[in-house]
Amino acid sequence: MEFERVEESNGSVRITACTGTELAVCPQCATPTTRVHDRNQRRLRDVSCGRRPIQVELEVRRFVCGDGSCPVATFAEQVNGLTIKHQRHTVRLRARRPAGGRRAGRRGF
Repeated sequence: MEFERVEESNGSVRITACTGTELAVCPQCATPTTRVHDRNQRRLRDVSCGRRPIQVELEVRRFVCGDGSCPVATFAEQVNGLTIKHQRHTVRLRARRPAGGRRAGRRGF
């Protein structure tokens, strides 16, 4: 991951970053590829630092699978230890949340 900018505003911290890998591996068939289809912005909430919320704005690439017979035509790269497919929270924040996704002490009414 390459950090582009860190900004503090209104008591929160925003980290802007992008990935720097040249090669990605299809999660379905494990075929390596360098062919980029598109780029996407992901906004991820991270563990607070000093009671300041942290948001990571991460540019990730969508790759084309190199195996024409693979059912996965394109896939988004993941950053190990940071992102989880389809999640809006970092791995660290997700690990701190109780099972079921609810915060301790909150009622689901």
